[in-house]
Amino acid sequence: MVFDAVKDQRPAQPRRRPDPEPEENGGDDGETPRHNHSGGKKALLIIAIVLAVLCVAAAGAGFALRSTDAIYPNVTVGGVSVGGMTEEQAATALGKSGWDNKTGENVTVVLPADVEITVNAGKAGAVTSSEAAARAAYRYGRDDGLFSSLFKYVRGLFGRVNLTAAAEDLNADYIRGQISDGVAEMKDALSGKAYKVDTDKAVLTVVKGATDVTVDENAVYDLVVAALQSGSFGKVDYQSSYGEDAKLDIQALHDEVYAEAKDAAYDSDKGKVTESVVGVDFDVAGAQKLWDAAAAGDTVSIPLEITQPKITTDDLSAKLFKDKLGAQVSYFKSSSANRINNITLAAKKINGTILNPGEEFSYNDTVGQRTEAAGFKKAGAYSNGEVVQELGGGICQVSSTLYCTVLYANLEITDRTCHYFPVDYLPAGLDATVSWKSPDFKFKNDRNYPVKIVATVDSTKKSMTIEIWGTDVDGSYVEMKYSTWKFYDTKYPTVALGYKATTYRNVFNKDGTQLSSTKEATSTYHYHAENIVYPSASPSPTPTPAATPTPQATPEPTVPVAATEPTMPVAATETPADSSSGVIGG
Repeated sequence: MVFDAVKDQRPAQPRRRPDPEPEENGGDDGETPRHNHSGGKKALLIIAIVLAVLCVAAAGAGFALRSTDAIYPNVTVGGVSVGGMTEEQAATALGKSGWDNKTGENVTVVLPADVEITVNAGKAGAVTSSEAAARAAYRYGRDDGLFSSLFKYVRGLFGRVNLTAAAEDLNADYIRGQISDGVAEMKDALSGKAYKVDTDKAVLTVVKGATDVTVDENAVYDLVVAALQSGSFGKVDYQSSYGEDAKLDIQALHDEVYAEAKDAAYDSDKGKVTESVVGVDFDVAGAQKLWDAAAAGDTVSIPLEITQPKITTDDLSAKLFKDKLGAQVSYFKSSSANRINNITLAAKKINGTILNPGEEFSYNDTVGQRTEAAGFKKAGAYSNGEVVQELGGGICQVSSTLYCTVLYANLEITDRTCHYFPVDYLPAGLDATVSWKSPDFKFKNDRNYPVKIVATVDSTKKSMTIEIWGTDVDGSYVEMKYSTWKFYDTKYPTVALGYKATTYRNVFNKDGTQLSSTKEATSTYHYHAENIVYPSASPSPTPTPAATPTPQATPEPTVPVAATEPTMPVAATETPADSSSGVIGG
């Protein structure tokens, strides 16, 4: 860093007029005076010798001064006296004075439209570290010639020398760049096109500009340099005048800043959380009145109507998929290889599915049509009340396990059909059958945060686990309660055709207090035809021997349709006495 030395000014002494030289060998007789040439030569020689001696002495003194380790007398840096100190002592003194803090000081120039140009003293080169400043103070007078060194030393003996940053040592590119950026910002603001929206304060500010405001950037530069060199950190006003008012299309401004509030969501395609949007609106007519009443150069503050999103990007990112909301395990230990293949494939297809709030899940849409090309194989399945070999047989275990998990996650069921026949891998009433294209299993994410399906298959244990992860906001949980009872043939009251199951979703808070109990569904399951046992036909009475019998054909017993095709008659008898119930925890 280069420093300029500024010496304290003292009043100058008036110069004495030299006495007239005496006439040499003069007389009144008009004769030409005679000069003693030999005497003049001797005088010049003596003067030359004296000057030479002085020069040698000055050079020696200068050399001696430069070889010392002390800063020249009366030298100060930024008002801190360091004269006579060593470089290390000066650095310590500057550090104690708070010199290093000055690198963070700024010079701020205030332009029209309340635009501020900020120039940092450290970046501008006006202030360096205390070590660098002490080094520059020590080098003062030592980087010059021997005579200059002596002159600066003597100069310090008769007055204080304050070292400041030299103008040519300042970072002119940085300073002018800051000024240019500020002037450009001011022009944008004064054009009436630039505005600032402060959603925290619910206000939009726009400057009523002028068309002919100009700024002399060189003059601003000089102001900044002068402030930096003098150490006058802080705000510096730049005076300017305004001309004609600028025009502003308030309606166009409204259309540009208007925004509807939008919650953050999870973008499954991009794998990240979207940006939430703050809703912004304002009264156009009211804003126009404020603009018309303002003078050129005034900052017009337009009140805003702010609507905050319910879920912000930061909030969602911090809470995304951190809690297990529900889970269910089912087993397939006696299943064929083809059925296990289908279960594994369907589980992979639903695994990782993410639903944003309000979105609906379709099992058929997610898994797709069950074809050989898709990797599905033939296995046992229910079709039209019969057990058949069908492509994709077994995937109902996946849909059923998912249905049960969704119940425990306390999500809304929108489409569910029970099996025609009972299943053995889940309790009664907790299954969901599917087929292409119907019936389907659907549910909706009616929570405030996204949910994700996690489905895994353990080939060793021959089990499948489905979990739903999301954000638990209150610690509530679900228990499923069910009850079952048989229904009977109306013509044969003792013949059970199947049974029904009613399920209830009971919701509890984190302390175990029940919050609600909702009837979830009533499911009807039919027994297989071979498991339905009807009573044998009653024999005809034996005729009386005394009577002469009339030969007649023996009537055949009537066999109801239910014996060959089990159905649930409308008037089937329900017997609560044979009912059973149970509770399953989530």
